[in-house]
This record gives sequence, structure tokens and C-alpha cells, in this order.
Amino acid sequence: AELLTSTGDATRALRTALADDSGQMTLLAVDPEPLIERARADVERWAAAGTELISVLDDGYPSNLHAVHDRPALLFVRGGLTPADTRSVAIVGSRRASPTGLARARRLAIELGEAGYVVASGLAAGIDAAAHTAALQTTGRTLAVIGTGVDRVYPAAHAELQRTIAGAGAVVSCFWPDQPASRHTFPVRNEIG
Repeated sequence: AELLTSTGDATRALRTALADDSGQMTLLAVDPEPLIERARADVERWAAAGTELISVLDDGYPSNLHAVHDRPALLFVRGGLTPADTRSVAIVGSRRASPTGLARARRLAIELGEAGYVVASGLAAGIDAAAHTAALQTTGRTLAVIGTGVDRVYPAAHAELQRTIAGAGAVVSCFWPDQPASRHTFPVRNEIG
């Protein structure tokens, strides 16, 4: 994200990375054209599947994330982000929540949604799912910031909830669309959620 922001252009960032003579090994081939063509084909395939790719340079990149030190260079979105999403409140909590905790999460999500706030959560079992479900019952929006790629569902029981959120709000990930869940992806997700 920093390299993209400082150069202002993805092609310039790529050329800067390739021209770096500091002796560090790069993961990129010397000729970037095949990589660029493959990337173009990936973006077209993702778009056809309903996934929008947003870079840190795009106008649609969430302004709240610009303040995050280690912000992701790319976001993958199912549904759509809006300027109103900057007015969001995260409701997260235990996967094994008590009935009282679930009721409080639902009530808070409803009150926030009715007050015009966007409810953000992580689509996990327990508090997260209760908050998303309740927010969908209001005129407000909900955002699911997930710890997998947008083509994956975790937990699997939330497949319908994830589809509903994508239709009424947005499902957001900083991982490639086919990235499965792992113990490393959820802490990264938490940094942007």
C-alpha cells in the first residue's frame, strides 16, 4: 500500500520494485507483461463473478482505512461500498455467546441501524452473526469483513447470511477470492475490520 501510495500508480510501483538495485530478491519476473496480462484476466474473471477489486489508489477505497498504518493495498468486495460506510460501528464478540450477549448484540445492531449507522462485523458465529442478522432487519446496512476470500464461506453454515449481506450491504476481504480460512487470516482481518 505504501509503495502504491507513494508512486501513485500500480505500473510505476511495479517498475520501481523491479528496478530496485538494493540487492533484495524480488518475487517478480524481469518482464512484467505476462504478469500484467494474467492480472487483467483475473480481474475480469472476478468482476464476472460479482467481485469488485479496489486498490488503495481508487476513489472507492474506504477513507477510514487510509488511517490504518498497515492497510491492505487491495480489497475484494461483493456487494458495494458506499460513502455512508465511513459511519460504521463494529459489533464483535464471542463465538459462544450467552443468550443475554446475543440479545444485546441484536438490540445494539438494530438501534445503530435505525440511527443511520452501518453495522460492521466479521461474519463469525455468535455475536457477529447476531449483529449482522439484526442489522439486516433495519433500513441500515451491514458490512462483513471476513477472514477468507470472498469466494469462501466460514463458517459454512453462514453461506446464506453471506449472500444476503452481499446483496444488501457488502462482504469485504483483503485476501485473494479463493483464500481459505487459516489461523493467520483472522488476525489480519481484525486489523482492517
